[in-house]
Amino acid sequence: MMIGTSLKGRGGVASVVRGYSEYGILKNLKIDYFPTHCDGKKRKKIVYYLRNVVNILIKIRQYSIVHIHTASYWSYRRLFVVILIAKLFSKKIIIHIHGAKFEEYFNNSSFIGKKVIKIGFKTSDRVICLSPEWSRKISKFCSLNKIIIIPNCVSFISINQVKQNNKKKLTTTKKLLFLGELGERKGVFDLLKAIKLLRLDPNKTKLFLCGNGDLIKIQNTILHLGLENVVQLLGWVQGDKKIELLRSAYLYVLPSHYEGLPMSILEAMSYGIPIVSTNVGGIPYAVESDKEGYLIDPGNPKELANTINCLLEDEKTWEDMSLAAIKKIKLKFSMDTLHQNLKKIYEDLLNE
Repeated sequence: MMIGTSLKGRGGVASVVRGYSEYGILKNLKIDYFPTHCDGKKRKKIVYYLRNVVNILIKIRQYSIVHIHTASYWSYRRLFVVILIAKLFSKKIIIHIHGAKFEEYFNNSSFIGKKVIKIGFKTSDRVICLSPEWSRKISKFCSLNKIIIIPNCVSFISINQVKQNNKKKLTTTKKLLFLGELGERKGVFDLLKAIKLLRLDPNKTKLFLCGNGDLIKIQNTILHLGLENVVQLLGWVQGDKKIELLRSAYLYVLPSHYEGLPMSILEAMSYGIPIVSTNVGGIPYAVESDKEGYLIDPGNPKELANTINCLLEDEKTWEDMSLAAIKKIKLKFSMDTLHQNLKKIYEDLLNE
């Protein structure tokens, strides 16, 4: 039994588990998926949660292992109920952490809130986190011998396809791409300030902002900075539109202030796109600065502008980073590796 958010959702967990499903991991490992959260208004979310928790309560007897995908704050709080249900039925429990702010959530919680977090992790049999940095952070409230590092993984295109795409990118308008939550945490306003500093020629370079968030505020900022000819605000994209953007993007830019291990960075690398991002969360685990892209400190639009400009002007370095990105995904973040890692965890738990 695997538990998380609706696969129709827009968040990182939905993207992760959709990848499991599309690659056949759920089917091959005989996993049934139970969502407890959906996008929408508060009332819809509450009804969806209650209905699905009841469904879990009815069906949990059929399963040996309960694998729970969670983030921080209310994501963990609502799934704490599921942890208790799984414990009640003596199931093996895996907590799989995705939240960029779990450490902050723990530090800012009340005494009771911290106890709830500690009880959940003490109750679990395994805890999966996305990077060594997150392993160190989680060890504040979880035994190290339970923690296993398994990064998010993605499918990828061939190196030959990357090389073919790159030839086209060098002869057309260079596209800078952002995918994710459009707000302060992901550094979108830092990025817009950086684009203003660059004074880009819209015939040569454009920025595409894609994701959910306060689109009106973002659009007003674009107009205020006079960037309407350089920046296109597309909102949420998926399916063929998202694939086309990834195929044609010259750079992927994600100047986040907090992160776990962003699926969007791995997706960009899987298409051979060099990365400009920040040295926070699990990002350095995926992107080595000067190899697959550049990592800078968050909250610095001037440094961000200079870093983007380096890769716009130095096409040889850009090509080297593009090939390094796809090779890193193939070596370290492939779905085959993920499949084997999950299979081993499940087998070990069943044999205990």
